[in-house]
Amino acid sequence: MRIKYIGCLLVVAGFAIGSAQANLWTAHPDYETHFVENFDRSGGDDLHGLEPHITTNGATWDVGAAFNLKADGSFGSTAGRSALLAFVPETGRIYRMDLSFNEKNDVNDWTGFGFGTDGTRSGTNQAVPHNEFNSGRATAWMIVRGPSESTDAGETLIRVSTGGGGSASVTSEHNALRDKMNEDGGIDIRMELDTRPSDWTVTFFTKAIVDSDWIELRSGTLEYENIAYVGMTSRSGANGEFASFSFSSIPEPGTMGMLLAGMMGLLALRRRLRS
Repeated sequence: MRIKYIGCLLVVAGFAIGSAQANLWTAHPDYETHFVENFDRSGGDDLHGLEPHITTNGATWDVGAAFNLKADGSFGSTAGRSALLAFVPETGRIYRMDLSFNEKNDVNDWTGFGFGTDGTRSGTNQAVPHNEFNSGRATAWMIVRGPSESTDAGETLIRVSTGGGGSASVTSEHNALRDKMNEDGGIDIRMELDTRPSDWTVTFFTKAIVDSDWIELRSGTLEYENIAYVGMTSRSGANGEFASFSFSSIPEPGTMGMLLAGMMGLLALRRRLRS
């Protein structure tokens, strides 16, 4: 009986800790939403100059004209440009940036998001948002291109970078994701920036819009931590429609908090068994 009792306690603790991990982000007492853009405004209006639905310090969208990004999320770039919100991360927090696509039409050109530099990097054109993020104009970025039935399964779908202008392909193993995108059109991408360690790190995730579980692609250390912007980027010829953009943060996830949640579950079960 005692063994079964202990086993039940361990199961409950496991569920409690798992539940705490799953809800930890938005349930954290110091959770903070910095930006939310729902792209639900008139498609006849440019996004440039508008405040996102939730903003920080009055930041408004600064969009390179050739992005052709509208307030309903539709875009058709004629040159590599970015759409940015001014923001400087604090040390000691974890930042999460999410971007959802309703559709990403063009196979050969890229769209995504990232962290823009403050202009102190040498050897690059810092006139953002009048340039795209990649080619060394961001501290970290993640870009995707549209899935097409004509695209070979082995062709690159997603590229990521932690700065310095170089990037890595992370897609050859995600053909199932490509198939879902072909069927449903949507994809979600995520970056998590951890500013707690002395060397900041970033982790990249993705999933089909119809899925609930994220695929962790890879992580790395930022080569440059001089972040001044967050937002989207696009190369010439890319077109599609954004569904939503959000940027939020929490301090350290709180291992102690998860342990406490597990203990609360144990105590609750103990009370039930005694009654």
